[in-house]
Amino acid sequence: MPKIRTFGKIWRISLLICLLQVLFAGIPFAYASDISQLEGTINSEEKRLETIKRQIEYHQRQVMQTKKKEKSILNDLSQINQNITLLEQQIRLVSLKEEHTRLKIKETEEEIARTEKQIELTKNVFGERIVAIYKYGDVANFNLLFSAVNAHEAMTNSYLLSKIARQDQQIIKDLSQSAKKLQAARAELEYQKKTLQQQRADLEEKKRTLKAAEKQRENMLDSLSERKEAHTRAMRELQQAEKELQNKIKQLLERKRQLAAARNRAALTYKGGKLQWPVKGEIMSTFGMRVHPTFKTKTMHTGIDIDGREGDPVRAAESGEVLYAGWLRGYGQVIIIDHGSDLTTVYAHLSRIHVQEGQGVKVGQRIGSVGRTGVTTGPHLHFEVRVNGEARDPMRYLGR
Repeated sequence: MPKIRTFGKIWRISLLICLLQVLFAGIPFAYASDISQLEGTINSEEKRLETIKRQIEYHQRQVMQTKKKEKSILNDLSQINQNITLLEQQIRLVSLKEEHTRLKIKETEEEIARTEKQIELTKNVFGERIVAIYKYGDVANFNLLFSAVNAHEAMTNSYLLSKIARQDQQIIKDLSQSAKKLQAARAELEYQKKTLQQQRADLEEKKRTLKAAEKQRENMLDSLSERKEAHTRAMRELQQAEKELQNKIKQLLERKRQLAAARNRAALTYKGGKLQWPVKGEIMSTFGMRVHPTFKTKTMHTGIDIDGREGDPVRAAESGEVLYAGWLRGYGQVIIIDHGSDLTTVYAHLSRIHVQEGQGVKVGQRIGSVGRTGVTTGPHLHFEVRVNGEARDPMRYLGR
């Protein structure tokens, strides 16, 4: 009987080790869901960065084709604004990656602590197993086999002893793998800490570059306001830019009509009714003749300016299809939506664009963010309503 009790003790120790392994193997990482969510956001922002780069490259090619020899104030200002937008997106991306690395460090530290605890507990329990083997050794095994009252019990005892032996080998193997895993995790932790340090340095450098670019934009706008010949030339360019917008809308609508006819697709039709306000804010400047806030020169204002904070959501005034999403000189980042029946709405000076050309949008859907790209005195939305490219007073179309 004492030998059988000894066998029972050894078997219970082995079962305890198995239980510890199962429990530790099932512990999830506390930060796994946060990391997975961040990785999705990073992927999305990386795609947005590539889109911004493509839009800037397209705009710069257009500028080179039309203004190869002419020195343009608005083109220079557009280039500064594009640089700022690119830097802001890069800063956003590096910040997300920094947060991702920070969470990975926490996850790795948690894994190290978990593995260390697992190794320590397994060692303690396995130590008891070793003591039992040392005290009773193979004699206990033989006594257990010879104490069997029949052949069936002897075979059962033999199977259990074989099972324990195989389990002992697996425990030793698992301990070795845990030690290697711990070593790899510690090396990974050091790598992540160095990565985080580099990301923080990169972030600070980009912030300094952004601050310098913003200062360059302010200096240029101040210079235009102070120098009469410069702001007169800039005003002429702005008027030309307005004509370019008008022509672009006409060309895009005509191209869309041709494509629809070629593919036998029904054209969009504006259902009528009032448009929804694209942002919530006070009207800073109305439609019609005005004194330009930057150049102090009387000129035609082809839309309304609605006050807003940087990053405020800009929403589609009506359902439709995105006709254009990109850069236009003087207007900065722009979205043009076709609502059918030659009615389009224009959203300018955006800091971010959330839609793509050809994409269908619903009324009230977020399409961009308030910004100050283009020629502006501060963050706001420049909103236009156009019929076949011709500017109309938005107040006649907007609801109360």
